[in-house]
Amino acid sequence: MGGFLDPTLCRRLARASSNREPAELKYRRHGSFNGRIAAAQKEGKNLKIVWDGSLYDFDSWAIPKGSPNKDAAYRFIAFASKPENQKVYSQNISYGPSNKKALSLLDRAERPELPTAPQNMKNAVKVDLEFWADHGESLEQRFNAWALR
Repeated sequence: MGGFLDPTLCRRLARASSNREPAELKYRRHGSFNGRIAAAQKEGKNLKIVWDGSLYDFDSWAIPKGSPNKDAAYRFIAFASKPENQKVYSQNISYGPSNKKALSLLDRAERPELPTAPQNMKNAVKVDLEFWADHGESLEQRFNAWALR
């Protein structure tokens, strides 16, 4: 595997995800979007987010060149980026607001649950998008070939 993926760990994760892991294993770690976990917690599911070593990246708004609705797109981006609208966004799904001014509008109790809270970002790792753009497809094929063994 060239050191990129630990085969033993990958097999253990595959067994855990397919419920073939030994019964004595009490804890499992699985990657997921924090908003999905937070929603499940609100529904009473016994899940915990472990922020240490979490992965983060950035999203962006884009307006396609030549868009016939360019002015409306700019207005929407301005609207969606306002602190009061970012506050509502973060209250409805626990994703960090893109406008830092929204943080002061959120209740103090809500802030620590966001991925952008300082204690949650302390050991977070930025996803290397260039690496995945260059190697993602070949690594996915490699992983799929391993998983089928």
